[in-house]
Amino acid sequence: LTVTVTVTNTGDMASDEVVQVYVKTPDSTVPSPQIRLAAFDRLTNIAPGESRTVELTLTPESHAVVYPNADSVYVEQTAVESGALEVYVGGAQPDDDGTNGVLSASVSISDTTMLKAC
Repeated sequence: LTVTVTVTNTGDMASDEVVQVYVKTPDSTVPSPQIRLAAFDRLTNIAPGESRTVELTLTPESHAVVYPNADSVYVEQTAVESGALEVYVGGAQPDDDGTNGVLSASVSISDTTMLKAC
């Protein structure tokens, strides 16, 4: 999944910005983080009035869950589960209600897919 966002410096001085992408997996069937940082990029020395577009890629691992393994605590069973994936983009982590000046979208993952071990 690729997220593309344009950042514009509306101030009077050159500035830096860290574009952050957070994800939530509200339909997870096992305990998982409420929100997690999935990708980020630092833009430096953005001139006043300048706009820059950045592309950030969300890997499957960024929103995967880990199933407990009854046979061994040393063997992870990691999967991307079907259901909603809430994506938030901005200069900070979103508030609990998804506000805080961040952009948000929700995508639907149709099938659960196991990830191969590293």
